[in-house]
Amino acid sequence: MEGLHGGMMQSLSRLSDVELKSLSRSIEKELATRTDSRALRKRFEALATAQGYRLEEVLAGGQVIATTRRRSTLAGRKVPAKYVHPSNRKLSWTGRGMKPAWVKVWVERGGSLDALETAAQKLHGNLDGEG
Repeated sequence: MEGLHGGMMQSLSRLSDVELKSLSRSIEKELATRTDSRALRKRFEALATAQGYRLEEVLAGGQVIATTRRRSTLAGRKVPAKYVHPSNRKLSWTGRGMKPAWVKVWVERGGSLDALETAAQKLHGNLDGEG
């Protein structure tokens, strides 16, 4: 940096007063822009973080990027099945994540998620629809 600085000083000494003032205004404008940009970036980062994302994820525009997202507070917890196949109790789904193939087939064949939910409620002894 020292060598670069020395070369700039020699170049600056060759400029007229008008050119130096113009350069000074340009420098001030650039510094203000950078300060504003940093402040704006911090605001964007705070907004993204509040929603559980990193700013880079948001700026990727929906493209998948290698990153880790904040885990849900429910992640890893065992929860009872919300949906159960009425004739095969081994087929169950908590309602988290992607629909399993058997649920997709059930719906494609005219079955409803409500029927699967009712079967789960009967299995768990909860017919009032809560939990």
